[in-house]
Amino acid sequence: LVAGQSPQTPRPVFRTGADLVTVPVSIRSNGVSVAGLSPADFVLLDNGVPQTVTVVSGESVPADVTLVVETSEAIGPYVKSIDAQVRKIASMMRPDDRFEVIGASTYVEEILPLRPAKAQALVPKLMPGGLSSINDALVGALLREPDASRPHLVIALSDTIDTMSATSMETVRNVAKYSSSILTVAWITMDLLPAGLFEPPFVRATAERAQVQLRSAARVGEPPIQLHGGITQMATGASGSYARTQPRTGGWHPHYDPAVGRRITAFDPLKEAAEMTGGKLYLPGVLADRTASAIFEKLYSDYRNRYVLQYVATGVTPEGWHDVTVTVPKAPKAEINAKRGYFVEKR
Repeated sequence: LVAGQSPQTPRPVFRTGADLVTVPVSIRSNGVSVAGLSPADFVLLDNGVPQTVTVVSGESVPADVTLVVETSEAIGPYVKSIDAQVRKIASMMRPDDRFEVIGASTYVEEILPLRPAKAQALVPKLMPGGLSSINDALVGALLREPDASRPHLVIALSDTIDTMSATSMETVRNVAKYSSSILTVAWITMDLLPAGLFEPPFVRATAERAQVQLRSAARVGEPPIQLHGGITQMATGASGSYARTQPRTGGWHPHYDPAVGRRITAFDPLKEAAEMTGGKLYLPGVLADRTASAIFEKLYSDYRNRYVLQYVATGVTPEGWHDVTVTVPKAPKAEINAKRGYFVEKR
């Protein structure tokens, strides 16, 4: 985005247009949002240079919300519950918010297009099937340029175990760094497994997903299933893996589900992606009520309680990458979540 473009051109949140920068910031102390802060309470550095900020309440700013929902075959046994939860989430939107639903299966599909919540049609019934392209879905959501006046919140409801994407978690992280969106990932279908002493715990999919995996792996001797682009899916009962695929070219890398789960650290790129945008990855069991709508209600409430800082970048070179740090000296122990930086292209 060119820094000197006209004010009439829509500009994504957190990038600059006419040198204006917008930074949504979440501030919590002991798990509770910190209220009543004024511009003087914030210290914001842009590439190490202090900036003068104005503050707008997140409650007064309409939002764009992209809900990324896994719709692969693995969710089949509990699709009715997820379907009901997505509908309940849609009902929580404010009339002036805009809302869309993206499904992640073999293909990434637009289940519900972006529209104002008050004019949004009924959410179609979810139809599970295929593999999981959650990485591709997250990249697609993060690449959408939001309206400058509407912060863009991306919420993924999935176990994020990918079996089909052409992209990886590292790609999601790299895209998130330059995205104007806030990414939150809620592991609503994950189990937390204990590990050895001084070792990080493991995570694995729910029993329903494991059953689907075992059924698929048991199809030994069946002919391969032809997928798009010359990709084939075949059963491999001996190894117990699900959705082994063989591409026509070497540029696509399959993803496998380990039978004993993955270490939490295996998801570090996704965790970093969320945190770089000012969002968060919620581990299994973090929330007492882990239904999709309960998670969304908490995330959406936190989002609306954010402070929106705005400033005209001064004393810094306009083009290139800008590191941004936000602190609140009067609340030194508060947890502050904010975008870590932004990028301005050369004129």
